[in-house]
Amino acid sequence: MTSTTELRPMSPNSAISSPPTPAAISGTQTPVGQRMVAAKMVDGYRLFSDFISSDPLRSTTIFRRFDRLAMRNLLYLESELAALESEVERLDMDLIPETLVNHLGDWTILKAEAEYAEECTTENISEEEARKQELMIARMRLVKKIRVKVKEYRKQVHLALGLMSADVDLQTKL
Repeated sequence: MTSTTELRPMSPNSAISSPPTPAAISGTQTPVGQRMVAAKMVDGYRLFSDFISSDPLRSTTIFRRFDRLAMRNLLYLESELAALESEVERLDMDLIPETLVNHLGDWTILKAEAEYAEECTTENISEEEARKQELMIARMRLVKKIRVKVKEYRKQVHLALGLMSADVDLQTKL
């Protein structure tokens, strides 16, 4: 019986050899990370993770850090935050002078006016008042977006700095 080699992308089970399977002999491809062995599916990720976790010294534990992608992600987050910053500054300018003066340093007034604007119907109010309410609602939505994005950004910066300091620690020990 002639054995054939199944060509496929590298996967965690590529380091683990297995005999050719009926699928490999017939030319049928199996999903990456799985091999047909004795009529049952064996997951290569499971086998490889078992192997790595069985090493008491963890000398086989190697993970890619994707530093370039992580830094690019931080740059994207910074760009998003810069755009949000510009947008909030534009809204501030649109609301000057009548409302911004009332809100300087008083979050409760800002929040209350935005909530009132959302609940209020636009009937029987002037066009200028309706525009002011729209701006207040837009600002509050923007504030909530900024909170989420800043939290995400700071978490990613913290992780990146942690990895960088680990590199420095490792280099000083060498």
